[in-house]
Amino acid sequence: MHPTLIDVGEATSALPRALTPMRPRLARRAFNSPEYIFELKWDGIRALVARDATGLRVTDRGGGDLLPAVPELRELRLPEGTVLDGEIVVCDSRGRPSYDLLAGRLGPKAAKRGRGPIFVAFDLLYADGRPLIARPLAERRARLLGAGLGSRILAVPEHLDDDGEPFLEVVAEYGLEGIVAKKRDGRYVPGTRTADWLKCHVTPRADVVVGGLVSYGPHLPDAYRQIGVYAGRIIAGAKPSSLPVIQPTKFELVINLQRAKRLRLAITDKLHALADEVIE
Repeated sequence: MHPTLIDVGEATSALPRALTPMRPRLARRAFNSPEYIFELKWDGIRALVARDATGLRVTDRGGGDLLPAVPELRELRLPEGTVLDGEIVVCDSRGRPSYDLLAGRLGPKAAKRGRGPIFVAFDLLYADGRPLIARPLAERRARLLGAGLGSRILAVPEHLDDDGEPFLEVVAEYGLEGIVAKKRDGRYVPGTRTADWLKCHVTPRADVVVGGLVSYGPHLPDAYRQIGVYAGRIIAGAKPSSLPVIQPTKFELVINLQRAKRLRLAITDKLHALADEVIE
């Protein structure tokens, strides 16, 4: 019987100084599949967090140091030899990640609004100095969830199995960005986009001016007695009798005042002028 000179299974390696995160491809639509798990798509700054003998590192996708921008994360407590992939987020009062709130904390006029910053860890790449990137995602996720790393500034969210379509519907109802589907048996391939990770965005929506010209005069044809939605062109219309118009006068403008200011659509000068006049 020959002695074991080196136990390869217990071998460790130095943590990489430059590791580029794996990124998802865009899916055509949401889907259901037992081969995938589904996670929330976090609206923040992608980051890698690592701790070795030299201390804690928090870096962006290009390897830049993020700790000066988010010094609160210096308090992260990780075991030595750990590398996590995740996202830095700031949440609103309802617990929803908000990139606007995060961006407001950066720069010379930083405003401490929202809850955070919080590092949301969704993958474990190294543990005890051993690389896990060749292991299946399901194993990496299980080890991450079982590591007990959660704290006030580090969150390890649960994922959803199989059902991407209803998950995206719920995400849309909460006004969130989308979801990411990840293959259970997929390896972590740094710096690549593969079909093992697929992002599904909430269907884009736009605020539009709801308005039109209303007249009940006999001198105008019925086609002019319509109220429509203008988004570069009329895409929907309805008879005045089907809308809650109160005491309409000749050429009365019906408009959503709260949203009109945020529009950047090619509407007529008259609509722009009237919207600005009323809102101001």
